[in-house]
Amino acid sequence: MRFLLHLHLLTATILSLIGCSHGFAFAPYLSTRGHTHHQTSSRGFFQLASTPNNSSEEPKEFSQLKIIDKIISDMHESKYPFRIVVIGNGAILETTSPLGPTMKSSVSPKTNQRLVTLASKDQSFEFHIKVDEVAKILFVETIKPVPAQKVLRICRFVREDGGSICSLILNETGEDAVKWFQGMKDRYGETCINN
Repeated sequence: MRFLLHLHLLTATILSLIGCSHGFAFAPYLSTRGHTHHQTSSRGFFQLASTPNNSSEEPKEFSQLKIIDKIISDMHESKYPFRIVVIGNGAILETTSPLGPTMKSSVSPKTNQRLVTLASKDQSFEFHIKVDEVAKILFVETIKPVPAQKVLRICRFVREDGGSICSLILNETGEDAVKWFQGMKDRYGETCINN
């Protein structure tokens, strides 16, 4: 079994390096016998992992992926900076940063919740998202009239009760960034259920 895991990881690594994706599924991490192998990349969140063509059973790791994982990965790979706004109990945090270059998935040993972490190279900036708490993702465009008219392109993560977890405001206004945001809306819809 251990040999197959190593072969599986080696194959996934080689194929991800050459850009092959035919017949492969995305996996945020692989686990066997209580050991978790985190897949971290400065080029993208998901590593390719082989899936048997005749298997009717999807591995547990693959079934854990949700729409939020794909959206975060797309935002990370865009390399665009985002204004990140998190409103908590008694405090508001705002910062502007690209979402990376580090991106990894893990399970909190204390809460057993799945986390996606985006961090700067030196980890002076870290942004942890409890992905299973995200019920909906909204892609919103709104006009900010003051001080000068500006279109805000916002990706908002929302809880089941409708409360905001965080908002990520695209901090680029160029034509490529506008097309990228429109592409995200086209791909996922203006309101996307995280399942």
